[in-house]
Amino acid sequence: MVDGQPAGVGPLRLELTVPCDLRFRPLLEVMCERMASYVGYPRVEARTLAETVAEATAGAFSESGPRAYAGLSLSFATSDREMEIRVRYLRSDQARRAGQPGAECCTLTRPLPDRSR
Repeated sequence: MVDGQPAGVGPLRLELTVPCDLRFRPLLEVMCERMASYVGYPRVEARTLAETVAEATAGAFSESGPRAYAGLSLSFATSDREMEIRVRYLRSDQARRAGQPGAECCTLTRPLPDRSR
């Protein structure tokens, strides 16, 4: 075991792609919070990470006007030292026909919590 990790547990990767439909917004928040909790963040920190992702993706779920994004693709990945959450904003066909790039991306990287406690 290294730093209190269970033997045999290595890097983790999880990907989730959803349409930009308000029904999926709670799913994204729950997935973010559960993933952060699973890798060892205390409950308050896991909730803060989920809220950060919710804020970063709020514009994709806008109900007013045409949607620039068709979907969101989230990936969660851990290494020995950090967790990375990457959000890709997938453009709608209409936005791509208007000459906008196919996707935009933002990444949140946090050190993993101390697991030796």
